[in-house]
Amino acid sequence: MTTHIQEVTATGSTEEGLRLNLGAGKVKKEGFLSVDSRRLDQTDIVCDLFVVPWPWADNSVDALYASHLVEHIPHILRRQGPIDHKYPIISEYNMRTLEHDCILLGCTRPQPEPIWDEDGFFVFFREAWRVLKPGGTFELLGPYGRSVGADQDPTHTRAITEITFSYLWQHEDNENFDYQLGYQFTCEAFNLVPHEDWAKVAEESPEQFQNAVRHFWNVVHSFQAVLKAVK
Repeated sequence: MTTHIQEVTATGSTEEGLRLNLGAGKVKKEGFLSVDSRRLDQTDIVCDLFVVPWPWADNSVDALYASHLVEHIPHILRRQGPIDHKYPIISEYNMRTLEHDCILLGCTRPQPEPIWDEDGFFVFFREAWRVLKPGGTFELLGPYGRSVGADQDPTHTRAITEITFSYLWQHEDNENFDYQLGYQFTCEAFNLVPHEDWAKVAEESPEQFQNAVRHFWNVVHSFQAVLKAVK
């Protein structure tokens, strides 16, 4: 069955191993292949990252990078291809029916089916975890959740703060955070980039800065996180 990948214009290998810049747009990151849903001059691999599974094999990617992508992850992702235990969204009979109807209608493949039983945030990071090698890293940048940058864009689907990614590492002593995902990341770094009006406070009085972050709007404009795949 044809996968959701639309076009590959590079093999995916670099001297540093397979390193992918997801949702790259027009930005080229040195040492990384650019992946985007649009065919741009800067794009190496055209692929819809909000349709799973991604076209890379298990444990094949050394590093992932995504700038201003995670806040756009839909709450409902879609699945293309045969059904397996991870995404039991439609029966095998219905998949065969979809394939038959698609042939009758002259389609090339069935349309991706929505994944209703898990938020797209967790589906997206399951795919990231799956393709990363053990210990592989995923660096993410984006607008901080309590900022105008996060709030103003109508295409943003979620606000990201320092707590958001903690749902991806499952603490046995805190069942409230355990969604029984079946995969795990650890946090290697989480950094806040202060708004220019707060940069001096952040440098001279970290405690006062952290207190302001908790209580005020627009103290921080963006975040940088580095996650590591635990396998």
